[in-house]
Amino acid sequence: MVLTEEHINRIKRVIYDEVHGREFYTDEMFQDTTNAISRLINDKISISINDTQSEIIEKIKTFMMTKCRNRQEYIDYYLNSKQLPKSELQYRTAYATLLKEQSVCPGIAEATRILLECYGINTHTIFAKLPEYDKQIPHFICVAEISDNVSKFFKLVDPEREDSCNQKNIDYQKYKGEMKFFKPPQIYFNRKLDNFGVGPLVSEIFARDILFIDGDENIEKLFEVKERFEKE
Repeated sequence: MVLTEEHINRIKRVIYDEVHGREFYTDEMFQDTTNAISRLINDKISISINDTQSEIIEKIKTFMMTKCRNRQEYIDYYLNSKQLPKSELQYRTAYATLLKEQSVCPGIAEATRILLECYGINTHTIFAKLPEYDKQIPHFICVAEISDNVSKFFKLVDPEREDSCNQKNIDYQKYKGEMKFFKPPQIYFNRKLDNFGVGPLVSEIFARDILFIDGDENIEKLFEVKERFEKE
């Protein structure tokens, strides 16, 4: 597959999404990322023209699970209350996920979204509060839209947590059912790098009046408010 203008526009739509951010890319990083995506699509991910959207999502998720090496150094700045160096910001991006093969969850979600978008699947980024009591950093998750001529539904694509659960022999489906999901709030957009680089914590976000969903069975409810507003 040769990346077309439509592919580039879809890549930009993800990177320029306010929850991620073009500000974390240099022009060279952006070009290197698109080149890496082109190579992956052509050489590493075996997608057939006959694959359904669900099959494409599963293949990309499986591939991304091989790219989920967390950049612990990034998180350590938060844990140790130390100023995050500017050099660490690249690890929030798809660039670091795909080319350096280590990143934090914003980069993994961004890379997952980009690959899905290149196969024509619309995506979003949402947040989750992880089940562990001490996990206060919002977890980034890709949500893919699966649609046909009569219906549309939303599917979580979270290679980072699924891979982590597999490695620890944790039931991922049960773990996922214990998460609290919510859309990224404006407070996050304004303060992405607060708290030594991790942004507003879940406790601060939940202190505000936001919609969150317990478990993943009704994840589409996070998108219903926007759709109703747009129709009106």
